[in-house]
Amino acid sequence: MKKNVLIALVLLVAFGIIGANAQNRYYYKMDNIQTEHYIAASRDEVNNNNLSLACLYARKAVQANTWSKKAWANYDDVVKRLIAKGGVKDFSAPVATTPMAEPVEEAQAPAPADDGGGQFEGC
Repeated sequence: MKKNVLIALVLLVAFGIIGANAQNRYYYKMDNIQTEHYIAASRDEVNNNNLSLACLYARKAVQANTWSKKAWANYDDVVKRLIAKGGVKDFSAPVATTPMAEPVEEAQAPAPADDGGGQFEGC
């Protein structure tokens, strides 16, 4: 009798773990077909010299499958092309200094009018 209860308990725990893993698989689903579609669209836009749209498609490919080396390689290529074209600011380059305009003085608040009694209208 104890043996049957122990087997039932082990099976219940095993099926519970399997069921929990099946529910969580949705969140980790990688869509390889969509990734390939976005990579192809990104490459087409690179060939058409539309790098901003190519970058958008490359980003969507990485979002569809974050583990895809091909998607990351495509994204890196597009970003490098954007940097070379000047579409992305290169943060490693020193910042050019420009002469600043003349400083502007802060506006002064008008002095309160002396109405004799120090009273004011309001609330």
